[in-house]
Amino acid sequence: MVARWLVERGAGHVVLVSRSGKVARGAEREWEWLQACGADVRVHRCDVADGSAVREMVASVESSVGAIRGVVHTAGVLADAMLLNQTMEGLQKVWAPKVTGAYNLHEATQHCELELFVLFSSTSAMLGNAGQTNYAAANAALDGLARERRARGQSAVSVQWGPWGEAGMAVESGVLATMKSQGVRGITNQEGLSVLDVTARDDAPAVVGVLPVKWATLLGPSSEVSALLSDFQQAVGGIGVGEAT
Repeated sequence: MVARWLVERGAGHVVLVSRSGKVARGAEREWEWLQACGADVRVHRCDVADGSAVREMVASVESSVGAIRGVVHTAGVLADAMLLNQTMEGLQKVWAPKVTGAYNLHEATQHCELELFVLFSSTSAMLGNAGQTNYAAANAALDGLARERRARGQSAVSVQWGPWGEAGMAVESGVLATMKSQGVRGITNQEGLSVLDVTARDDAPAVVGVLPVKWATLLGPSSEVSALLSDFQQAVGGIGVGEAT
């Protein structure tokens, strides 16, 4: 979907990078559209957690396609466990593709004049989520990288996504029904791509949170919330039951 978004906004060449070098299962329809869209869209095999492989991939793309103008980093892996059960293996499993991968892309494209550097973070970095200390920490690191790039005058935005409702990990794990009961609904594909339209602009904040939520449900009087939201919970009565993002 993001590749299509790039093409529809003028990208003449798009390189999709994955460890397998294959089109993701379930994406055949989108791939058919990309193959017929008139742009040069190709898949490149590369593990972004491997710094040397990323440098080789960047050099290969530049030699075969031309100058790289944008990077969108969407990789994510879950290894949920409560804090006392977290292991170094679980931390590394989540950290490597998300944080090490993002930093490798950041380092390997320092010579490029990028107009776009988008990181897919998560609202777990903003609100926390039970059993996801490793995932929250990894996404917070992406937020920090975006702020660091902005401080250097480089393009960057880290989008703290809530659950997408039509594709992605929330759909695959089957947690949407539980989240809906807590006041959180899934982001539609159209809404997500519209957010990218806004956040890709130069005047957008370095870190943006996106969460369709009924705060009165999520932070109701009987809800257990983090210390971060405890004061907000006391004021939720004045917010009403409408949905906000």
